[in-house]
Amino acid sequence: MVEIMNKLPKPKVEMKDTFQKVVKEVNDISSKALSQADKIKYKLEESYYRPIFKKDLELSSYKMIRIIDEDKKHQDSRVSVNSIGYLDRVKDMDVLTLYRKFLPDLNYIFYPSNQDELFYIHPLKENNYISIDEFFDQIRKDKVFELERIAQCLGACSFKVTSIEEKEEYTKRKLDSKVHTKSVVSPGLKASHIQTSYVSSKIESESTFIGSSEPVIPILEYFKDDSDITSLIQLRMNKDNTLVYKRFEFASNYGTGMNTKIAVNVDFALKKYGFVPNASFESAVEKQNRTKLVYEVRFEKNE
Repeated sequence: MVEIMNKLPKPKVEMKDTFQKVVKEVNDISSKALSQADKIKYKLEESYYRPIFKKDLELSSYKMIRIIDEDKKHQDSRVSVNSIGYLDRVKDMDVLTLYRKFLPDLNYIFYPSNQDELFYIHPLKENNYISIDEFFDQIRKDKVFELERIAQCLGACSFKVTSIEEKEEYTKRKLDSKVHTKSVVSPGLKASHIQTSYVSSKIESESTFIGSSEPVIPILEYFKDDSDITSLIQLRMNKDNTLVYKRFEFASNYGTGMNTKIAVNVDFALKKYGFVPNASFESAVEKQNRTKLVYEVRFEKNE
């Protein structure tokens, strides 16, 4: 009899409880599935918008920074709540885009001010960035000032820094069959071209001092690893030194941390963000490569 009763349908109340239990389990599974799907979607949104938060700046350093007022597309996304900016991939480089209103809270210094839009990292100073428009000018000024300070600390009577650019141009020329020339053509250069070399120079800075026979060791930044400058300091710090005059040449690109590959990335960024410079950043690097700084320092006045 017991076996027969067990085989009979269960009371309706028990069937209702079982049904509710099944429904609850289905809902839980659906909720978990939706939650998992939302997590995946959130991660995809993070990968797309790449928001940056203040804490992220402590973990990484960035070569290039872009400063803007706002970007509704990024700021209105749920993954960007409380963000201070976002990362943008430009060719082989991540550009850190920051919202201007957050700059006072960040440990960054911008030259000449934060009113420009694109900046590249200072080659020597951490968290310092130089405007792309002023990059080479700013570093040149810094190096010239350091050379002046070196001269003064070592007791010089005068110093001068001259920038010299050497350039070669190739221009087409008309060939007249009736005229025979004996011009010398460089190897690899077509006879229909003329090679022209010229040099342009500019005095970057020139000063005279009272001079001193008690030199002090200068603080070096750009030239701390330059053998010519360290030798000059050693000569002057020697009490028996008889040094009167010294002349050095430095590559203008020395100490900038810049090369052609980086310049190409910068040019891509300029184009992407709508800048139309008079000349490409790569051409500016090439100009630095063919320019040198001539440093002259004198420790005894001309009679």
